[in-house]
Amino acid sequence: MKTIYLFTILIILFTSCSNKEENSNTITNSNTEVSSDSSALDQIKKLYQWYRENQNIQNCLVNNSCNEVVDSTKFYSVNFEATEKYLAKLKSTNCFSENYFSYWRNYFKKCEDDFKSNPANEGPPDGFDYDFLTNSQDFEEELKFVEKAKISKVVNDGSTKIVTIEFATGAKLKFHLSSKDNLWLIDRIE
Repeated sequence: MKTIYLFTILIILFTSCSNKEENSNTITNSNTEVSSDSSALDQIKKLYQWYRENQNIQNCLVNNSCNEVVDSTKFYSVNFEATEKYLAKLKSTNCFSENYFSYWRNYFKKCEDDFKSNPANEGPPDGFDYDFLTNSQDFEEELKFVEKAKISKVVNDGSTKIVTIEFATGAKLKFHLSSKDNLWLIDRIE
């Protein structure tokens, strides 16, 4: 769902951004006027265009979870070599800030601590049961109606920005971005 949300958001951002930019340089949300910024939306679009071709990059981040036959004598553990390769692939997109990577490295360490405290080898590994780029497990409905999705809010605070996308299903996804060298980079997706 999270993968669908993120992918849908990207498509929505492109569609909405193109339509909004043709008509106006501002987006109005309720009674609040916020400025649109195509460069932030371009970063999100760039990411999701890349992600369409690379959706399996999150596979096998947990040991003893990606084999067809799971060894019942072994417990889940974070595959830190795989997580670094995953982050390196994301870094190659030039869409993310260092804050994003720091967050995920800390997240993976916390998950490893949780695996050690609560050994398990059945079911989806805790903390890895959703797509990190879309914050979902199932995104089919959002993709079906992505053309109806809209940018519901853009909050620009100079060097930071929060872009909120609302889908036809009512689901929302927020992108926290920061500016570095005149480029908007993703700090967090929620």
